[in-house]
Amino acid sequence: MELPFHEGLVKALLAIKIFAMGLSMPIKTIVFTSIRKWDGDSHRIIRSSEYIQMSGRAGRCGKDERGICIIRNDEQMEMNTLKDMVLGKPTPLISTFRLSYCSILNMMYRADGQFTAEHVIRNSFYQFQYEKEELVEYHKLILDIAQLEKKMMSEIIRPERVLYFLLLSGLLQKFCNELKSRLRVLKKLGHIDADGVVQLKGWTTCLIDTGDELLITEQMFNGTFNDLDHHQVAALASCFIPGEKSNEQIHLRTELGKPLLQLQESTRRIAEIQRECKLEVNVEEYVESTVIIFFKDVIYCWPKGATFAEVIEMTDRFEGSIMPLSRRLDEFLNQLRAAAGAMGDVYFESKFATSSESLRKGMFANLLYQ
Repeated sequence: MELPFHEGLVKALLAIKIFAMGLSMPIKTIVFTSIRKWDGDSHRIIRSSEYIQMSGRAGRCGKDERGICIIRNDEQMEMNTLKDMVLGKPTPLISTFRLSYCSILNMMYRADGQFTAEHVIRNSFYQFQYEKEELVEYHKLILDIAQLEKKMMSEIIRPERVLYFLLLSGLLQKFCNELKSRLRVLKKLGHIDADGVVQLKGWTTCLIDTGDELLITEQMFNGTFNDLDHHQVAALASCFIPGEKSNEQIHLRTELGKPLLQLQESTRRIAEIQRECKLEVNVEEYVESTVIIFFKDVIYCWPKGATFAEVIEMTDRFEGSIMPLSRRLDEFLNQLRAAAGAMGDVYFESKFATSSESLRKGMFANLLYQ
């Protein structure tokens, strides 16, 4: 439905919340038929951040002078509630910066000695937020001291106060220690040499930003994908797509049993290497959280001709999440194709491209014509 709507063949689109929040198309007017949603416990009015995200689809810069948003009147809603929803504050922007092997390798490969990893950390939004929060506390303390002039000196010289502000530099030290540990991991796995020069493995990892980049690169270099057909490749690749936890009972297919066991063994090995390099890694938890196997049967069977009704019986995931996960898998397969090209491996490049094409053709054909 997205393509006909994007081309202007469909003039109006009735969309659920998930689809409405993810649309990136030339839309001029949005109509809310209801501003209540089911959150698993009760029907509630949508939050301000949800309203801003969905209403923000209306009007595109350079195409429309304005966007129009229409809300169907709800007699049970009070005016103050409506104002809070429309004029409320958006969700605060909170940094999720973390050191990953992909980011470290990209800094080493692309920076060309212009700046260090410590420079990037020190100038990151994460460090800025951390220092800002501490400075707010610091200024509040100064005001308190001004109001309590008699106790000012005793407050300033208390050892715990001094230690509190010394912790400002603790975040940078924490990241530096983590960086050293991750560099040791990269050396052990052959992504960089003893002099810190990025090797072929490292170049390949730079192109992967989905799932566990180290584990994925290992599978490309250790031959896990070699003997798999394009359906098996797509199914195995789906194990790297992040998703919600599932209580589903796993039944391994014969076609996927051996490569999945190889994948789990590699995951365990990488976890043990990271622990040896002083990173805080629980091996069993790492294996369980890194290899997501609840989606593989859907991906293996759907492009081979299974109907949508059949594949939703293969997983306990909500049916509305299957298509978004499939799209993410398609993007990931194209990342693997690009990584194979960086390796100079034409065979792998073709295999990942075929898997991606088969996934798209199989799913959309079976969805449209069943």
